[in-house]
Amino acid sequence: MRFHRSNPAMLMAMVGLFTAGLLAPVGANKAGADPGETRPGCGTYCQSAGQYGAPGGSGKYAVTIVSTGTVTPDSDGYVPVTLTCNLQIQCVGALLVELSGWSNTQDEMSWVTGRSDLVVNGGATQTIGVKVPAAAIGYVQSHGPTPLKVVADTNGMTQAYQDGFQTLNQAQLTMAAPG
Repeated sequence: MRFHRSNPAMLMAMVGLFTAGLLAPVGANKAGADPGETRPGCGTYCQSAGQYGAPGGSGKYAVTIVSTGTVTPDSDGYVPVTLTCNLQIQCVGALLVELSGWSNTQDEMSWVTGRSDLVVNGGATQTIGVKVPAAAIGYVQSHGPTPLKVVADTNGMTQAYQDGFQTLNQAQLTMAAPG
């Protein structure tokens, strides 16, 4: 495409679109994500989560798992899990999903089907997409809706522990195959 001096509006529009593309937020939602769903990926804390002892704290949970019932992965393999941060500060940690009866040979802890960073602003509710392998979706397609344990791990949040919040929460859901 050739730009000519007589069409400055077209040139400015192209420069604007290019600039907007450069300024798009890192970690922005990908195609297939529901509006409002974030997909933060799996950083250092997320990669090391999964070796659980006793949960920290003894009071209210730092993070409440709002999702109930059946969840279905998006067309690109992300399971949506909705959480609420019950703290005044941002809740951070890891979110893990464990599909009953399926073993993940791609993870050093084979019972972990998928992982994601957990980042929810204080007092807010957020849906986080957790990537699951295609083989896990195939398992559900051949076996039908399957129990899915969700673990919200905020054990690394010293402030939550010091304030008496429980830093490990879990919920039992069911994963259905995408339609």
